[in-house]
Amino acid sequence: MVKRKDLYGINEVFLSVPCILGENGIAHLTNIKLTSEEEARLKKSAENLWEIQKELML
Repeated sequence: MVKRKDLYGINEVFLSVPCILGENGIAHLTNIKLTSEEEARLKKSAENLWEIQKELML
């Protein structure tokens, strides 16, 4: 399993990101250039998910 911390400045939630699969699973994570607007929206989505997770007290 490939893990990356601080992807786009997001640490609190797990993200699904494009990757290259090999015979043993994920071989490489693909870096995608986001516009500043896209990155801001992604961060806002992650913040919303984190707030929901905290309320669920998992």
